[in-house]
Amino acid sequence: MIKEKIKNIFSFEGISLIIGIVGSLTAYSTILITDWNYSLSLKWLIFTIYISFTIILILIKLIVDLNAELKIKSPNTTMIFRYVPENQTFLVHKNDFLGHLAMVSIFYIDDSFEIELGKGYVKNIQDNFIQVKLLEISESFTLNHSEILEKINSNNIIALQKIIVKSYIIYTN
Repeated sequence: MIKEKIKNIFSFEGISLIIGIVGSLTAYSTILITDWNYSLSLKWLIFTIYISFTIILILIKLIVDLNAELKIKSPNTTMIFRYVPENQTFLVHKNDFLGHLAMVSIFYIDDSFEIELGKGYVKNIQDNFIQVKLLEISESFTLNHSEILEKINSNNIIALQKIIVKSYIIYTN
């Protein structure tokens, strides 16, 4: 994350902006200073101010970008787009919160309520997808929602879109 921001700062647009601002400040200061023969070399002072402004602008841009990125918090849920009943494996789009062998809870959304479908773990992480192996299906879901379970087994798109994977395990007695 920080490497990307630093890379963006040192991109063509970031460097152009910094050079433009610092160059404008330097040009303005040369208008005010007319006598360059003081005992303290003002040329070195201007150079030091130029370097300082450049570093300060880089740090301010980095702080603003990181602050904006931290305010955007990605949710720790993801939707399922395919189910392979032979392996009892769900395919989800790749994301940052599911790591290899992470335990997950799988929920079905029914009229805005999340009903526990089961538990699983991240079996494999591919380039674009994550395979989530279903370990167990909740008994209450099997008893109360058997028709939905059949739709999931047949890869019904509407049923699959109502399933979410969360990166935590719920308490059961």
